[in-house]
Amino acid sequence: LLSAWYDDANIFRADPFVSACAENRTPESLMSMEEFQGHFGNWETKQLVGKQFTATQADVPMALERLREGFAFVGLQEEWSLSICLFHAKFGGPCRSVEFLDTKPNNRRTNVTSTYETAILNGWVNEMDRPVYAEAINMFKADLEKFGVSHESCTACYEEAGLDLTL
Repeated sequence: LLSAWYDDANIFRADPFVSACAENRTPESLMSMEEFQGHFGNWETKQLVGKQFTATQADVPMALERLREGFAFVGLQEEWSLSICLFHAKFGGPCRSVEFLDTKPNNRRTNVTSTYETAILNGWVNEMDRPVYAEAINMFKADLEKFGVSHESCTACYEEAGLDLTL
């Protein structure tokens, strides 16, 4: 939610929506955080169950089932390098430096990804996506164990990609 909120082009906050390709990308107005939460909150669950606008707690079991049964691989953004290494341990292929690039930094002007200020959420918690994300973490950790992947075991992958990502 916050990566879209802090998008430096205000594409997601625009009301009405302004395409990133639009000639005039100046929005008429910007959504408040409360409006934004209503529109983009629970996005993982909505995507997994095929709902664009609204999802309910009743949709969470289906979202969990689709996550467990419909994804051959789950990686975590906050464990990006480990996710890339796990992908290669699971499916093979060479590790390449381009796979480790931050192609979506939250500040395109400086090309830097930083942590977000969460106070703007005013205590809001994404209740429907919380169990979905927790299951994604469980799936990730289970695959790490199954394939024997750790930062230490990934040294060869990192070196193959020309990176120094050792701890």
